[in-house]
Parts: sequence; C-alpha cells; structure tokens
Amino acid sequence: MENSSLQQEIEKLINYPSTPASEWVRCVESASEPAVAGAIAHWKRINSGITGGNSDAVSNKREAASAILQYRLSNKSIATMVALEKSTTRLSYVMVGLAVVGLILSALQILG
Repeated sequence: MENSSLQQEIEKLINYPSTPASEWVRCVESASEPAVAGAIAHWKRINSGITGGNSDAVSNKREAASAILQYRLSNKSIATMVALEKSTTRLSYVMVGLAVVGLILSALQILG
C-alpha cells in the first residue's frame, strides 16, 4: 500500500462521524489493518495527557476500533493455524508413506 493512500485511509477513519454507529463500524471494518492501527495511534496521541476527570473525547472510537482490529487479527491467526494443521497432516502422511516405501525397499534388498 502506498503511503499517501494509507494516509488518506487513516484520515478518513479519523474524520468519519461516529454517528450513526453502524456506519462508523462498517467504515472501520472495511479499512485495512494498517489504517485502523494508524487511526488508533492518532486517537491515543491526541488525548495522551492527564484528563483530570474529563473523559477522553475519542476513547469510545479508539476502544471500538481496537476491538474490531483485534477480532480481525484473531480470525487471521486462527485461519493460519488451521492451514498449518492441514499442512502438517499432509506432511505426516507423506512421511509415513516414505517410511513404508523405505521398509519395502530394505526388505527387497535383504531378500534379493
């Protein structure tokens, strides 16, 4: 992803109105992971000081975007683990097959 398009995507998320909430969630869900992470970093940076009892103006956006990003990354992690498990199973079958072939060839060599 080009830097200027990533920056534009981050700015779109930062400036997107939070109401209606369903539209905001759809906007965050359709954004790329780097853009969501960039928006979260921006929202953390603008209110990083002591609030003195005042609530952080963007804390809801930041927390919701963090949850959406975490959910998406968790799903990717699970998909990766499932793919690795399938690969490992196939590799195990191949190794067992090679071991059987090796045993057969050894037996034929001994008998021959």
